[in-house]
Amino acid sequence: MEQQSDLNAGDAPLSRRALREAAERESRRPARTRRTSAPTAPSAQSANHRWIPRAAVLTSLAVATIAVPVSAGAGSASTELQAESLDAAAPVVELPDAPAEAVGPTATSVLATGSGGSTVPASLAQSVPTEERTVAAASRSEDRTSLTASGCDIMTMPSGSNGNLSQDGLCELWGTGKYVRADAADALTALNEAYKAAWGESMLITDGYRTLASQVSLKGSKGGLAATPGKSEHGWGLAVDLNSATYSPPAKFSWLKENAPKYGWDNPAWARPGGSGAYEPWHWEFTEGVEGRS
Repeated sequence: MEQQSDLNAGDAPLSRRALREAAERESRRPARTRRTSAPTAPSAQSANHRWIPRAAVLTSLAVATIAVPVSAGAGSASTELQAESLDAAAPVVELPDAPAEAVGPTATSVLATGSGGSTVPASLAQSVPTEERTVAAASRSEDRTSLTASGCDIMTMPSGSNGNLSQDGLCELWGTGKYVRADAADALTALNEAYKAAWGESMLITDGYRTLASQVSLKGSKGGLAATPGKSEHGWGLAVDLNSATYSPPAKFSWLKENAPKYGWDNPAWARPGGSGAYEPWHWEFTEGVEGRS
C-alpha cells in the first residue's frame, strides 16, 4: 500500500503481480546496494516495461488460438488433395458381369448324358479318379452290349401264371427262338458274351420258357425227368436247358460252374451229382428269380 501511495498521479497503476515481482526483486538485492531512503516513484517508462510481458503473453495465446484450427484445416485439405491425386492417378476399370463358372457338372449336363448317350461331361470325368472311371465305363459298356444283344426291357415283368405268362415280359435269346423272362434273358446274354470270348462260340440253348401245354406233353414223354406240370421253373421263364456241346467236354462245364454265378445263373444243387433230383448238367436256372419267387 505504501508503494501505491508513492505513485505519481500520471503513472499507470501496477497490478498485484507486478507489485509482488517488484517486492521480490527488492528483497533479492544485496544489502550494500539497498537504499536507506524511501523509494522514489517509478517513472512512466518503467511502468510501460512492466506491461510488455503481459502483452506478449496475450499475443502468443491469440496466435496459438488462430494457428491451431488453421493448421488442422490445412492438414485436412492436404489429405483430400492427396486422395484426389490418387483417384486421378488410378483409373477405374469396370469388369463385365459374368456368371460364375461351375466347378462340377451341372444337373442339366448329367441329365443330358443319361438320356442322350454315353458321353461323360468333362467336368464330371475330371472329378472322378481314373481307376473309377475305367471300371464305370467297362460296366456301362457291358450293360449296353447286354441290353442291345437281348433287346429286352428288364423293367417289364410278365404277368400270368406258370406256363401262362404274357409275351411282353419275355425275351428271345440271341436268335435261338427260345425265350425266358426279361431280366433273366439280359443276364444270360451277358454270360453268353463272356462264353464267346472264352470259347469262340455262343452257348446252344435247347429249351427255355415252357407253356403249360408243353409241360404236360414233356411229362408224358419223359416221365420222372420232367417236373410236374405247373411246377417247373421253365414255366416261369427262369430256366434253360443247354445243348451238350455247350457244357462238354468237362473243361466247358467247369468254366460254366465258375463263371455263370457271376451273371446270376447256376446249375441248381438238386441237379448235381448226389442232389435230390435227377442228374441234369444241362439244366441251369436264374438264381435271383427263383429265390425271389420262393
